[in-house]
Amino acid sequence: MKLSLFRNQFRGATAAVLWDFQNSAVRRGTIKPAIETMTKPLETICPVQTVNAYIQTSGKFNSSGLSQEFRNTKAQLIKCPFSEDKGCTSDKTIIETIETLKLKAPAGQRLVFVLVSGDGGFAACTARLREAGHAVVLVLKPNTAGSCLGSQTEHGMQ
Repeated sequence: MKLSLFRNQFRGATAAVLWDFQNSAVRRGTIKPAIETMTKPLETICPVQTVNAYIQTSGKFNSSGLSQEFRNTKAQLIKCPFSEDKGCTSDKTIIETIETLKLKAPAGQRLVFVLVSGDGGFAACTARLREAGHAVVLVLKPNTAGSCLGSQTEHGMQ
């Protein structure tokens, strides 16, 4: 879909940026500029309601510096505890957030979801979003598993 058509089709929609932090190429020290790069173009089309960064935590992971870096941005850092029996809880939490945002949206409200990830954990979810008339924009790190998601999205950026 061309950006001008996307802009016309989704003007007035509400957007959410959902960032699978550990599966993205952005690292500490570049978080604020990365968030601005992801949100500023989107804000010309529709208001950005949510910017969440999801991080898988474990007993050995120290997120204090990361928490401080996110504190100075418009994004909320969501810590997802590591679980041997439940697998990747950050992917599941992102999907739960998508479902919650869909439920909270007024009937007929179109939503734009920007998924920042480097894995294919969202293929089924993106297909359901598109079937429901919502937009999905995928932001990938170079040379990732995004090809399995690409057909389910309006735009893919690397």
